[in-house]
Order: sequence, then C-alpha cells, then structure tokens
Amino acid sequence: MGNILQNIPYFNKNDNSFQDKSLAEQISDLHTDTGGYNQAPADYFLEHNINITMKLLNNKIVMDNKNKQIIPGVVSVEAKDFDAEQVKKDKVRYLPLDLIFVIDTSGSMFGQKIELVKKSILQVLHFIQGDDRVSLVEFNSQAQVLLELTQLTKKSKKQIENKVKELQANGNTFIGLGMQKAFDIIKKRKNSQNLACIFLLSDGEDNSGFPQTQQYMQQSQIKYPFCIDCFGFGDDHDSATLIKINQLQQGTFNFIRDISQIDDAFTIILAGIKTFVAQNVKISVNFGNTDLMKGITVSKTYGSEWKKIKNNQYEIQLNHLMAGRSKDFVFELQMPQFEMKLSDQQRYQIIGSAQIKANSLNSSKEQITKKAELIVQLFLNTELNKKNLQKKKDEKVAINHLRVMAGEAMGTVQTLADKHEFKNSQNLLSEIINKIKNSKYKNNPTLVNLLKDLDNCQQAAQRSNYSNFGRGYLMNAQQVTIGQQVACNYDYKYANRDYILAEQNCGQERFRSINRYYQNK
Repeated sequence: MGNILQNIPYFNKNDNSFQDKSLAEQISDLHTDTGGYNQAPADYFLEHNINITMKLLNNKIVMDNKNKQIIPGVVSVEAKDFDAEQVKKDKVRYLPLDLIFVIDTSGSMFGQKIELVKKSILQVLHFIQGDDRVSLVEFNSQAQVLLELTQLTKKSKKQIENKVKELQANGNTFIGLGMQKAFDIIKKRKNSQNLACIFLLSDGEDNSGFPQTQQYMQQSQIKYPFCIDCFGFGDDHDSATLIKINQLQQGTFNFIRDISQIDDAFTIILAGIKTFVAQNVKISVNFGNTDLMKGITVSKTYGSEWKKIKNNQYEIQLNHLMAGRSKDFVFELQMPQFEMKLSDQQRYQIIGSAQIKANSLNSSKEQITKKAELIVQLFLNTELNKKNLQKKKDEKVAINHLRVMAGEAMGTVQTLADKHEFKNSQNLLSEIINKIKNSKYKNNPTLVNLLKDLDNCQQAAQRSNYSNFGRGYLMNAQQVTIGQQVACNYDYKYANRDYILAEQNCGQERFRSINRYYQNK
C-alpha cells in the first residue's frame, strides 16, 4: 500500500476480466463502464433508518441496603448503512460538497511538507465530481482566496492544478486568517444546499491558531452545520492546535507522514462525508427517580459531547450523522442504597429516557423525533440464587465501556509522557490492555482492534518515539477512540491495517458509484 493510489482488483464489464487499476484510473475510465445506471437514486429516509436505544450493562438490579452500585450504560444512535447492492447499482443519493482547502504555505511548511500538501490536493481532485465544488485559500503571514467555489470541468481542473503546483512556502503562520476566509466563503454562498467542508492542511505551528479560529467562527454566525477536518503534515506538527480546531465542528484530525498515507486518508474521510444523512442532531437524555428508587445520580459521562443541563438531565448535539455508523455515548449511574418489599408490579421501573431529533440532508427535508426508555428489573437480596436472576451482561455496553476507558487512559498516558513519566505511562497502558484481554468479549472485533491500537500506543509512548511522532499519535488515538470517529493516523509501522483496508475498499466502491452516476446523468 505504498503507492499514492492503491491498486485493487476491479471487474471490467467490457471484457469480463479483473484488472489491477488505481482508483484514479478507474474513475478516469468510467466512460467505458456505464455501471448500468437507469433511474434516479433513492432518498435515505431517517424514519426507517435511524434508531435510538438506552441500555445498562445489566438491567437486573439487586437492591442493596449497605452499598451504592455503579453501573455503566450506553445511549446509542444507529444510522443504517446504504444497501450494498444499491451502491453497486448507483442508486444511492450522495451528498454534494463544497470543499474548501485552507492551505498553510508558511516557512515551516518548506520542503517535504508543502510537497505532500500539493499531492494531497491533487489526489482529492480525482474524487470531486458532478455537483461538488472546490475552493482554494492560502495563508502564511496573510491570507488570500486563490479560487472561489468552482465546479470541476476540464478547464477548471487544469486551472486548479496549476494554482496548486505554484504554491511556495514562506512567511509566518496565521491559521486564523486562512480560516476566516473559509468562513466568509461558506457564509456568502448563494447555493447553500451543498454540505460545506473545510480541509485545513497545516503543520499547526501557530499558538494563536485555535483562539483566532474560534473567534472568527463565532463572528461569522453561520446558521447551518459545516465540517472542519484537519490534516497535520510532518512529524513536528502541532497536534494539539489542529485537534482543538477540528473539535469546533466535531471533525477529524489526520496525521500525514508520507506519500503512502495520502490515498488512505482522503479516500476514507471524503467517503465518510459523502455518507452524511442527517444534520442538526439533538439527543436529550434524562435520568430520574421513581417512587421506589430515590437518589439515582449520574456519577460519570465519557466524552466531550455530553452537556449537563441540570441534575440528571443532559444534552448531546451532533452536527451530522453518517450512514453505517453507530454513535454510542457512555455513562455511569450510581444506584442508591435501598431495600424494600416488592410486588410483581413494582419490579419493573423506568429510570431514564432518551430522545433524538434530527433533520434530513436529502431532498425530502424530513424531520424526525424518536424516543427510548431505560427499564430495569429489581430483585431482593434474598433472591440472588433464583434462576431468573442470571446476571447476563449486555455485550454492546460492556464493549463500549472498555472502549471509553481505553480512550481516557490514552489521554492520561499523554499527560504522563509530557512529564517524562514514561514508565508510569507504560504501566497504565498495560493495565487497560490486561483488562480487555481478561474480558469475556476480548474476541469481539472492536476489542481486537482496540488492543492493536493500545499496542501501537505503547510504542508511541516510548521515550524514543514520543517527541518524534508519539504525542500526535496518542492525541489522535484518544480522539478517535472516545469519539468513534473515522480518522486517519496512518503511520505504516503502527496503523491497524485491517481496519484501514476495510474502510478504504468501502470508500472506493462508493466513489466508483458516484462517478458512474455522474457519467450517465
């Protein structure tokens, strides 16, 4: 996978043969492969495809009059994926993009970094088709718009390529100025139907980059959701600044070390953005006492998405939902000390609820509201040996609880490594690794991949690696692990290649479908 574009088997319908062609070659050859398109793609209806659930690790609770109990739980929002056969038949409606490149051409980008940036932009042009538009913004000591939003034709593509190839690195770094230009482009669009997405390509070496970007974004007062995805170039890039910027809009951070990573990163990120199906997503979560159970409290929530409104009432706001993804928000409930007599009618208690509201991104302009309840079943201490009290744990809750604990550990490891406490950081990672290995669910694919990521973190947190690329790796790993984000930290020595390959192949099939659709439109 060292090539800019990975060669993968591709079935040519003209001569019934398999060929090894890069994705770019396949896209450029699509005029000879019609893909069988013969009808308009169908909309993705949220009512049928979005589900919300609320679960505890175990919904059977034994009342205890001596001890308080901490029980983890998960609020899950799942958006079903597009049907694979519909993707192959080009009958899926993908979201058109307004893609704004904000390009760091400061002196710190001189050499390999600016060359990687150029290759990255040229690579993305292979994926832009149909209703997608591209804009270029350059910044160093100042910022300027090199190209307003433009649809790709043969003429405009050549124009963009020439502008990219002419980029030179010099001057100081003022990320905020470049982002301000991007916000202005988004705000003044006459056609705001396309999803606006900013790709910030930089080494992030600007201490004022985040506060200025945040200030300019607030001043822009953009009324609709948009994306910010950050791509860090070079081992010496400032991950902290770029991660703070992408978190302003719940975007991703991606670490680009060399040319072999370009195709992986942009194929996966762009394919993910293309599958956004909902926006303005608001999840309201309430935990409550019942007549029998007083003093239920939330002892902990994991991740920055949770916002406490008041006691036992929370909100989670998401800019977008992506088809084929589950967003799982983990909490821990503290059950009070209590014991009393129970009638059969009192055994089942509703102690929480969750509600999701979302707007569709497709032409239907659909709005949905869906609800879920958290129901527990109560038992007395004297009933511990009853057969119907087999304390079966919920696998999804158990796995997600381990996931967020691992993500939290990654953040602590970074703090320890910053203080040069490398032995303590290794011990902490070993502790969470052993915890997962001792879990009954250790063979679950999510935990198998998580163990690989934690092994990678151990190598990244070694003294010899940490100042080189390890700190950026750990920051990205924590963000992706806790936030369940599709992002790329693709160092060839440390990346989880199985995950990358699966994501990339899925993305490539979708891009072939998109391009076949526009070739036959």
